Amino acid sequence: MGMYAEFGNLFHDLEKAGVHRLDIRDVICAAAGFKVSRIGASNEQANLIRSLLEPCGVSVVFSDCKFLSVRDSSKGAWSNRCREISADSCDGRWHLFIARDQHLAEKARLCEKRKDHSSLGELLGIPECCRHFYIEIAKRTYKRDVLQFIFRNTDGARSFDFWTNYGARYFGYSLLSFAPCSFICDQAAAVAKTVWSILSNVNPGLADMCVTYHKRTVFYTEESGVFLLDTQPATANRIPFRALRMTTEDSPVAKAVREGNSLEVNGSDILIFKDERLLLTAASKDCALCIFTN
Repeated sequence: MGMYAEFGNLFHDLEKAGVHRLDIRDVICAAAGFKVSRIGASNEQANLIRSLLEPCGVSVVFSDCKFLSVRDSSKGAWSNRCREISADSCDGRWHLFIARDQHLAEKARLCEKRKDHSSLGELLGIPECCRHFYIEIAKRTYKRDVLQFIFRNTDGARSFDFWTNYGARYFGYSLLSFAPCSFICDQAAAVAKTVWSILSNVNPGLADMCVTYHKRTVFYTEESGVFLLDTQPATANRIPFRALRMTTEDSPVAKAVREGNSLEVNGSDILIFKDERLLLTAASKDCALCIFTN
């Protein structure tokens, strides 16, 4: 337990420094030797993270340039896109490559610089099927996030595996630092289980909270918000729900989700009801309802 005790102290130091819990997750996974991790950090925070990690024998390598996030107003504070800016800029964040082996951290930096996404993904611990999926769809996402592509690539006849709930990340709790190729990907689920095992030895509260969020339903829309729902087994065609969290409250869909209490899947469209009153129909091209089995 000596190593895990050290990680527990590291966890609390990073938390005290204001590092986001998902970045702490990745730092701990790198410190445990599970993978190379890449996180973003401002000048001050990057230097603080390095000062905390290097005494633990963990290497931190800075990217060659900074990155500026392109915020998505409907996704809250979360962003899937960024653009490169000068390392001398006062704005933006560094990408930090973190590993127990400095050679691997440096190799990851070079892969990003060369835009060798496949080799970088391998170092980051992303399964081969998920790496290929992301590279294939990245050029088609543009302003869109990848969740709808994951949804469409999932066999709808099979139950979604909660370990692969990529949508939980919008609400700050997730065991996955990458997009799975589908919501039934066994390789992605295996990674999530390993991350849970590492976290449960360091901070059981965070590990269990991530699982709680993974087991929730995610109602995703491209422009009108993402919603975390507590759903019950369907009665006839209706799926009773209770809204737990949402990334925006300023959209017609958000208003309907706040007021409604059941959903209905009609073909590919999602209908939101308050008792027997139809409040809103969300078109299939803009949304996805992801219900995960516990």
